Amino acid sequence: MENNSSSKFKTFISNELTGWKTSEVIWLAIAFSVVLVGSIIKGTTTVSLIAGLVGVTCVVLSGKGKLSNFVFGFVQCFLMGIVALKSSLYMNGLMYLIYFVPMEVVGFITWKKHINAESQEVIKRKMTWGTRFLWIAVIAAATAAFSYIMNLTNNQQPILDSFSAVCNIVAMIVAIKRYAEQWWIWLIVNVLHVILWFNDFNANGVNIAILLMSCVYLINSIIMLIKWTKEAKENENK
Repeated sequence: MENNSSSKFKTFISNELTGWKTSEVIWLAIAFSVVLVGSIIKGTTTVSLIAGLVGVTCVVLSGKGKLSNFVFGFVQCFLMGIVALKSSLYMNGLMYLIYFVPMEVVGFITWKKHINAESQEVIKRKMTWGTRFLWIAVIAAATAAFSYIMNLTNNQQPILDSFSAVCNIVAMIVAIKRYAEQWWIWLIVNVLHVILWFNDFNANGVNIAILLMSCVYLINSIIMLIKWTKEAKENENK
């Protein structure tokens, strides 16, 4: 049993290291370095630094279509929940701890069933227009409802916090379903997160690692939107 488990682990690691282009490795190194160096220069909390480093690794792996993104995502979401709650961003904090942590497990199990044997990346696909409009309506309605609830608390940014949280929730579902459109939603989420954590940094002077991580996320979402859209079209034409 031990040898079998060891063999599966080695195969998993081997698959995750398969198919990387030089440009992708360089991007991962740059993303990691931006958060690390920026945090050292400006100073940040240990939890924020670890969350930032694990987070940028997670999103690059996710864009690559690698299963291990959910392993890094599990750790990052737990840490981000702690950071967000300490910054009084309650909607985002609860979202990370109650929603994202278990969804990382669901994502791992789901993606594992749809891995391309040759590239060891998840097989990408795209939505119909009807599905796109449905998700837009869901985001609008849920944002209005959550904003009303957050107004009853001492949330510092109720509308922005709620819209960001709703988009995060929807983007995760779309990501698990392997749709390329997830990156449009992540793009919106990441713009909002840059604003959210910039405001937090201005107010509290900490969590620079999370702000830098959000900036890396924003750039990564643009890169991966192009990559996934192209590959989803190719898979549809096969």
